[in-house]
Amino acid sequence: MARAKKTCPKCAADVGRVDTVCVECGCPLVVDEEEDTRLGPGTSAHGYGAASVNPASAGVASAGETSEETRLRVFDRQLAEELRKSLPAIIVATVISLLVGLVLTSVARDMLQQLGGFSALGDIDWGALRAKRLGMLWDPAVVFVMTGGLSLAGYLCGVGELLRFITARRAISAVKAGQVPDVVALTALTRVGLLVVAAVLPPLGIVLGIVFKLTKSSDLKDLGGQMVYLSLLVAAVVVVAVLWDMMAEIAGRHKPVSSVH
Repeated sequence: MARAKKTCPKCAADVGRVDTVCVECGCPLVVDEEEDTRLGPGTSAHGYGAASVNPASAGVASAGETSEETRLRVFDRQLAEELRKSLPAIIVATVISLLVGLVLTSVARDMLQQLGGFSALGDIDWGALRAKRLGMLWDPAVVFVMTGGLSLAGYLCGVGELLRFITARRAISAVKAGQVPDVVALTALTRVGLLVVAAVLPPLGIVLGIVFKLTKSSDLKDLGGQMVYLSLLVAAVVVVAVLWDMMAEIAGRHKPVSSVH
């Protein structure tokens, strides 16, 4: 007996019993055998030479069109509709990323002026900076590195999302023209930008990484995992450096005074 409800084995999204591909993640699906037999003799939802029975295609195939071509045509239409719905979110992400980049660039410039310019960065006493322990997070040099890194990440994500918006628009136009659309995914610029966020501000990287891992997108899940691991690694390095400095200070206090004979 066919199941009353069917879900994608990869992303758990609801799919039709005769769908051959998941709209959410593109995972191939196995058609319910009972529904397969209802297509009539000589037809099959699995093979070639049959019309697609996906509801989005209205069960109609063009003359001479194979079942694979019908499946791709139906899937492309569904993909185009999903892309059309995602365009506002992409625009918002682009604008926010670029605004964050601009604001933090101003903050980084102020921090650099307090330090005395780029030439002063080479004169920073890193030993004294570590001696501040967690207080070093408010040091102008560290604030400059964090804000500068985050502003760079904002620009990278903004440009990356803008490119994704352009690619999505082209994919939608290609579907309307009956052509094969390009794959629309996170760009390399967006990935690098988010990894920079995880490196310069680990708490934010961990939060964003967990949020991405809870999404249905396999790309975001993978990126979320990388962000969490990178953030934890950077945080661990900072904690170890602070503890090392504390132990060295304690050891120096209890070092026995050698007597001179």
